[in-house]
Amino acid sequence: MILRLLARGSERVRPTVGWPAFCLVWIAVWSTALGVMDAEWVERDVLFFYIASVSALLSALLAHSRTSGRWSAVILAGTGLLYTVQAVARILPPLVRAVSELWSGATWLWLRLWQPDLAPPPFEVWTDSGLRLATFAERLSSWGMALATGPSDRNPVAFLFVAGLITWVSTAWALWATIRRGQPLLAMLPLGLVLGMSTYLSTGHIGYLISYAGCVTLLLPVVHLSRQEWRWERDGVDYSPEIRFDVWQLAVVLMLIVLLLAIVTPSLSIPRLVHTFWQFISRPQAAIEAFLVRFFGGVEPIPPTPIPVRSTGASGGRGAVDASLPRAHLLGGNPELSNWIVMDVCTDAPAPMPIDLYPGEIWTGPKTYWRGITYDTFNGQRWSNGPSSGVRIAPYEPVLVSTVTDTLSLRQRYLIQVPHGTSLYAVGEPDVVDQPVLSRRRAVDDLVSLEGTIDDYVVRSKITQASARELESATETLPERISARYLEVHDSLPAPVRDLAAEIVQDAPSSYAKATAIERYLRQFPYDLTVPSAPSGQDVVEYFIFDAQRGYCDYYASSFVVLTRLVGVPSRLAVGYTMGGYDPERNCYRVTEMNAHSWPEVYFPEYGWIPFEPTAAFSPFERPQDSGPQLDQPVPVPPIPRRYWHVSVREWWAQARQYQVTYVVLAGGAALALALIVEGVRRWRRNRLDPIEGIALCYEEMSAVGRRLDAQRRPIDTPAEYSAILTAAVRARVARWPWRGQGLPSLIGETGSRVGAVSSAYERASYSAHSITKRHQMQTQREWQQLRRQLRWLRLTSQGRR
Repeated sequence: MILRLLARGSERVRPTVGWPAFCLVWIAVWSTALGVMDAEWVERDVLFFYIASVSALLSALLAHSRTSGRWSAVILAGTGLLYTVQAVARILPPLVRAVSELWSGATWLWLRLWQPDLAPPPFEVWTDSGLRLATFAERLSSWGMALATGPSDRNPVAFLFVAGLITWVSTAWALWATIRRGQPLLAMLPLGLVLGMSTYLSTGHIGYLISYAGCVTLLLPVVHLSRQEWRWERDGVDYSPEIRFDVWQLAVVLMLIVLLLAIVTPSLSIPRLVHTFWQFISRPQAAIEAFLVRFFGGVEPIPPTPIPVRSTGASGGRGAVDASLPRAHLLGGNPELSNWIVMDVCTDAPAPMPIDLYPGEIWTGPKTYWRGITYDTFNGQRWSNGPSSGVRIAPYEPVLVSTVTDTLSLRQRYLIQVPHGTSLYAVGEPDVVDQPVLSRRRAVDDLVSLEGTIDDYVVRSKITQASARELESATETLPERISARYLEVHDSLPAPVRDLAAEIVQDAPSSYAKATAIERYLRQFPYDLTVPSAPSGQDVVEYFIFDAQRGYCDYYASSFVVLTRLVGVPSRLAVGYTMGGYDPERNCYRVTEMNAHSWPEVYFPEYGWIPFEPTAAFSPFERPQDSGPQLDQPVPVPPIPRRYWHVSVREWWAQARQYQVTYVVLAGGAALALALIVEGVRRWRRNRLDPIEGIALCYEEMSAVGRRLDAQRRPIDTPAEYSAILTAAVRARVARWPWRGQGLPSLIGETGSRVGAVSSAYERASYSAHSITKRHQMQTQREWQQLRRQLRWLRLTSQGRR
């Protein structure tokens, strides 16, 4: 009964493009909404799903109505504006309270007829709605004014409103253009742009994009067939419904090819082709990102970095800037994967030597990092800075009181090309700057960061030239302020981490030997940008070393600082950029977001802060050579600890849950491809049979399917008798079918005709004296293939004998 009602209902409200195409459009719409939500641009992004669903429903109703396109556009525009405003600002009050106040107001108006001095009741709900509307208008107004004067500030309400309108319009166009115009590619293009830009600019899961691409690829032939069937029925052209199965087979194969190319193509690397492509695309890409930054400059996805950093209050001025400094200008996305140009840095150091004739490939030479800020305090989950003071420095005045000896002066010019707040960069210990800056210090010789709003400046730094031997023989006596600040670790540090630090450096005779031993130990862990975040409350260093055992620069640098402090070696965390790519024509380094980096620095008396590189993906720093004898062999380090089995299982499960959409799509595609291959091999083997054997095989398969329809073939039955038994079984099944319509007699007649054709062919092949040709076999196989689909569908949708 329920199945029958559902069948009748679905037939009455059947979309003009058919249920399969209609469902594919809905899946694509929901994939887009969920993909934008997965990027986590702002809070309350679940509104995108509701907006897309309501827009799709209303557009589908209008597209199936007799409303003209112009009036439908007006209705959709007005409804979309009102619904988006309500979803974002929540202007309308709850229905019950609103009706209650309206009733109170109506009662008051009625009573005023007899009591003119009666005071009106308080309309608190509607007053609150007015305040919400005024606040919403004020936020949009401030966003518009900021937009008119330059890049907008962070305004989540404006972002939700504009993004909600874009989602509404894109969804409405997708449904309308697919149903009314029959142009699925043009219809789905806006949704694809929205989802593609959101995925590209954020860390959203690519599975939603794969789902969207699969739906659109299937939608193209399905909608084309649906409209073609409509034309055939309008013109009275006879056609077989079996063509739908063939179209679906072709559509699925096409979808698998498209998805396979989408997955495989990005992993191919052709240097010249890639270089040419980025030269072509960089300008429009920069224009689009600049446009987005201008509109939503302060909105970016929630960062996935599991080692966040923050600033504490600073005496004498503002707190230090956030250590996500290199990521501060991003609209969104993973900084390690972006090619957005951050700055150009030109130095007076000798140009590096190329090791490849192709310009812009790989250049070798001394390595330096463009440092933006340093951190001194780690609590197991966060980096922060203790009290510091800001001192304004005039042009060419000393930035620090440095006591470092044996230094080399390096001149750098920075041309910052993106909004950077007050963050400035310098190599080593900055000495003088050609413009006024703010020097944020912990002490007169301990720099936190340089700050200023300038975009083009020149700084001269002192870079230590201490060799490995000099660092090895450096004094172990530390100033009290250094040991008090840079040997401190948090009390909750797990015991396994403490034990591991002692094990690594047990044979190291000096601070330098300890630091290099810890550096070599950490470089054993593989580099991975996709490592899951540490569980809430777990120490990040413990998680990196014992659980994840892979990660990126933040993990390596934080672990290095904690381990060195545990063995009495003062260290701190530095954040900035690596050198970037060298441009020989301009004699400058081009730094992009993918060069964002963090690394540790170790303090050596007389030589200052020396950088180390524990991150496996980057080469270690090369120390200047001296003429003395070679140092002793480095201290051997233990292998990385073995992971606990429950950690591996937990991580596998987390990845499976994270990528379940991709896995389901790939598994389903592989199963479908396997089924198509099996069907192709079966047909190939059938075509190689003798004509009589091929026809006999079709008859045997028909008998096997007939048994499942309660049509048992007895050994004494002739082909003609069994044909009558199977036809009667089909009639009995159709009589119990939940569907009713004018097409039932034709279905029974068509099925009976094909049963008779296969039985007659088998009878001829078995008893006739005439020869059976290959043409007879192919004709019988075509009849059986169409009959088999009908019988299987009848068995699945009808009831057997009781």
